[in-house]
Amino acid sequence: MSRNATTTEPVYERATDVLYQLEAIYYQNKAYARYPRFKIDRGVRGYFHSWEEAEKRIQELVNEDKQNVAEYDFSYEYYGFEVREVPFDCNLESEYDAQCIRTYADDGEFLHETLTSNISINGNSETFVGRPNELCRFKVGDLVEVCGHDMVSLQIVYAQPPTPSDLIKICQRSRNYVLSEDDLQECAEGLFDYSDDSYTTLYGDRGFADHDHPCITKVFPVRRKVSATLREKLQRGLEKAQRGDY
Repeated sequence: MSRNATTTEPVYERATDVLYQLEAIYYQNKAYARYPRFKIDRGVRGYFHSWEEAEKRIQELVNEDKQNVAEYDFSYEYYGFEVREVPFDCNLESEYDAQCIRTYADDGEFLHETLTSNISINGNSETFVGRPNELCRFKVGDLVEVCGHDMVSLQIVYAQPPTPSDLIKICQRSRNYVLSEDDLQECAEGLFDYSDDSYTTLYGDRGFADHDHPCITKVFPVRRKVSATLREKLQRGLEKAQRGDY
């Protein structure tokens, strides 16, 4: 059965009157940060008119941090940065609501960008239609740092976010009709939103019992020494999950 029905659902439209909020993520004390998890803090470092202005400020903060660490005994250093595109005149449900979020490493290197807004407008959410593999920084089996609000955890990647092809297969099973990539936007409405743009990771050796679904912007590269014991533990968990031992 092919789809030929039309929809009358309103199209999600992003705001154009926006600001860019820069938040710095920093170690409480980098010298004592150890895996499998360690504490971090966060603080807003400015509001800007564009991505470019926010990114310029990130580089300034990185350079200032290097100079301060060299000259003084600082108790903190930057872990990374997050920039949020936030609309004016919009009812937000959380301080972390944004049309788009970009994350950067401690040296200012760009890491990830969300593809879907997490803001609901008049009860209508923007539809996630998949993330191409080339937009994923990490692959299955990679060790990663999952950065929460105040804690970083060492984990291993079990699965990348679903691709458009993955969602087409799910839509076909859910909607019970054949569709093409041209139909994906319409058919995915009500099925997928910003929360689906996530890695699946494991944080222990019990297989899928120790799984997590961090959104794309919470996943950072490993930058500290990983012990052989901890690496082997996460690898056991991955192998157990891949065998289907839950």
